[in-house]
Amino acid sequence: MRPGRIILKHACSFVTSDRHVSQLLAADVEEPITVAVATRAYVSALSDNLSVAKDEHVHIISMDANGGNQLIARNADGNTGYVDSSCLCINKGLLAFGCSLTEYCSQVRAIPIVLSECIRFLEANNGLRAEGIFRVPGAATEVLRLKKAFEDGANPLRDKLQPSPSVYSVAGLLKTYLRNLPQSLVPTKLQQLVLGQESEMSAIREALCNYLPAEHLVVLRSLIRFLAVLASHQDENLSRFS
Repeated sequence: MRPGRIILKHACSFVTSDRHVSQLLAADVEEPITVAVATRAYVSALSDNLSVAKDEHVHIISMDANGGNQLIARNADGNTGYVDSSCLCINKGLLAFGCSLTEYCSQVRAIPIVLSECIRFLEANNGLRAEGIFRVPGAATEVLRLKKAFEDGANPLRDKLQPSPSVYSVAGLLKTYLRNLPQSLVPTKLQQLVLGQESEMSAIREALCNYLPAEHLVVLRSLIRFLAVLASHQDENLSRFS
């Protein structure tokens, strides 16, 4: 049995009190478009504006606020407001497929936008019920188009001017992102340790919490939640979960 299946089997009881993990989970994604970094400080006394420090990372929520001179951003503390667009620059380094989870989550304190958007899209477009959603390959050209758009700072899964991609291509994009991680979500040595504790959920939980980087643990937990919902539709999607 694969480690992912073992973890999924006990997903409902997978919890942790790690403070770092709790902080990351608390930074709930508010329908972001992309990630930007402040090239200079922006300070405003207006209550609906968001002050940011130089080199601070924020999520961009809206690109066209106030006629284009300002945009809406959310910082790592969950505060949202208007920011002068001239202060921000899209951080393509964090958006690149191959950016480490540790680097991304430590800067943004949320799971990568690509993952959260793929999950949101699949849940909203009946992807959970699509037969063989993670077995049937999506169109390679469409997966590459989506990948390039995300890396360029766009959000193709919310672009109403472009044809909606197939759920299979979005599932393929999610797999592509995970495959490109410089370090596996669950390192091989930890997978072996989990396999050795197949019947002991407490030992599995302890191993994950003690040896898995906090950023990996947060992403894993989000994926487990998604896969648990996916498994509840296995009579329709014909995916095998054990």
